[in-house]
Amino acid sequence: MRKFGFSMSVIAAASALFIASGPAFAGDEERALKAIAQAQGKIDAATKLTTGQVDPAVLARAQASLRLAQEKLKSGKEQDAITAAVEAQGFADTAIGQSQASVQAGAQVQASTAAAAQQDAAAANLRADAAARAAASAAADARAARASVVEKTTTTTVTSR
Repeated sequence: MRKFGFSMSVIAAASALFIASGPAFAGDEERALKAIAQAQGKIDAATKLTTGQVDPAVLARAQASLRLAQEKLKSGKEQDAITAAVEAQGFADTAIGQSQASVQAGAQVQASTAAAAQQDAAAANLRADAAARAAASAAADARAARASVVEKTTTTTVTSR
C-alpha cells in the first residue's frame, strides 16, 4: 500500500505540474502567433514599398524566416517559432529601413538638383541682364553715331565766286 500511496502522490504531482504548465504552453503559443502576425504585417508593409528601394534578398530572408516560424508553430515548437518570427521581423525592419534611407537620399538629391537649377537660373538672368545692358549701350552708341553723321551731312559750305 505504501507503494500505491507513493505512486498516487507522484501521479498527482505530475498532473498538477502538467495542468500548471498548460497555460504556460498556451502563453508560448499565443506569443508565437502574435510574433508571426507582427512579422507578416511588417513583411506586407515592406513588400508594398517601391521596387528598387528594398533589397530583394533581405525581403526573401524575411519571408523564409516567416515560413520557418509558421512550420515550427505547426510542429509544436513554439519557442523556435517565436525566434524565427522575431528574425523575420528583423529582416522586414531592415528592408523598411533601407527603403526609408533610399527615399531620404532621393529627396536630398532632388533638393540639391533644385538648388543647382536655381543657381543656374540666377546666373542666366545675370547674363541676360548684362546682355540687355550691352545691347542698350550699343543701340545708344549707334544712335549717337547716326546723329553725328546726320549733322555732318546737313552742314553745307557756301563758297563765293
